Amino acid sequence: PRPFHVDSAVRDIGRNIKSPTPLKAMGAHTFWGLPDNTAIEYIRMHGMGSYGFPSGHTSDSVALWGGLMVLFQKKWLTLACGFLLGLIPLSRMYLGVHFLADVVGGYCLGGAILLLIYQLSVAGTAKNFLFGWGRLFASNAETIFLLGYLFVLPLMALLICRVRSTYPALLLGLNLGFFMVRLKGLPDDSGSVLRRIMRVGIAAVIFLLINFVFDRALKLLSLQPAVFVSSIYKILLMACFAWAALEINIHLGLMTRKNK
Repeated sequence: PRPFHVDSAVRDIGRNIKSPTPLKAMGAHTFWGLPDNTAIEYIRMHGMGSYGFPSGHTSDSVALWGGLMVLFQKKWLTLACGFLLGLIPLSRMYLGVHFLADVVGGYCLGGAILLLIYQLSVAGTAKNFLFGWGRLFASNAETIFLLGYLFVLPLMALLICRVRSTYPALLLGLNLGFFMVRLKGLPDDSGSVLRRIMRVGIAAVIFLLINFVFDRALKLLSLQPAVFVSSIYKILLMACFAWAALEINIHLGLMTRKNK
C-alpha cells in the first residue's frame, strides 16, 4: 500500500485529494516490516488502486536518465541526470505516494533494467545502429535484434498492458518514426543554441498541427475512444511527428542529413 492508503493524515498532493482511507497510523513500524494487517485487509477488500512497491517513477528515472548518462557520457548531462535521479525519488516520498522502501525497490529495479539494456545494446550492436553513419545494418543478427528491440518489445508491452497502453503505444510510435528517418539517414543535430531552439519550436508546432488533424479525423469518422483506437492513434501520432519534425527541419536547412 501507499502512505495515503494506511494513514488518513497523508494526502496525495499530486492529485490534491483527501486520503481515500479512514485508517490512521497503520504503516509499518520498521523498514522491512509490513503495515498493520488490518490495513492490508482493508485495502485488498476495497481495491484502492495501484500499489506502491516498487516505485515506478524511480525505476523509470534510473532507466531513462541513467541510460542517457551511460549512452552519451557528457559531463553536463551526467550532472543534470544525476540531479534528477536524486530529486524524482525524493519527490515521490514528499508527495505522499511512496515509502522509502518503495523508492529503494525502484532504484534496484531500474538499475537492473539499465544494466541489462547496457549489456544487450549500448555495449554492442544498438549503439552502432543508433550512431553509425556508414551502414544501416551490419548483419542478420543485428537486424533481428534491433527490430525486436524497436518494435516487438513495445508491441508485447502494448498487448499485455492494455489498461495502461499509453506509454507502449507512444514508444512504438516514436520507434517507428525513428526507423523511417534512419532508413534515409540520420540528421546531424549540431549547431548554435539559436538554431537548436528553432528546431524545437518547429517540432512543437508540427506536433500540435498533427495532433489537431488526427483529432479532427477521429471526430469526422465518429470513432469511439476504445483502447485499440486510442493505441493506434498514439502510434500514428508519434510516428508522423518524429518523421515530419526531422524531415521539415532538414528541408528548412536547420539540420543536415548524413549518409546512411
